[in-house]
Amino acid sequence: MDDRLYDLLLKLPRKNLIHLMWDALDEMQAYNGRSKTHCVATAMGLKPDNSEPTKWKVTSLAEIKRHTENLSPW
Repeated sequence: MDDRLYDLLLKLPRKNLIHLMWDALDEMQAYNGRSKTHCVATAMGLKPDNSEPTKWKVTSLAEIKRHTENLSPW
């Protein structure tokens, strides 16, 4: 996993992190050759960088919190 994504995960509150992991798990269940990083980044609401497929356009932490706030853990 990219260090930038890992650092963002460490900064998220526990509630948001739990919601994010549940959403990433849902992404993994619909497996189509996606990597774990792809599933986590998609759950964070990040968009892929068109110049390099393994890189993600990182948004602000506040936007990631807002995106993961409304995810349902069940």
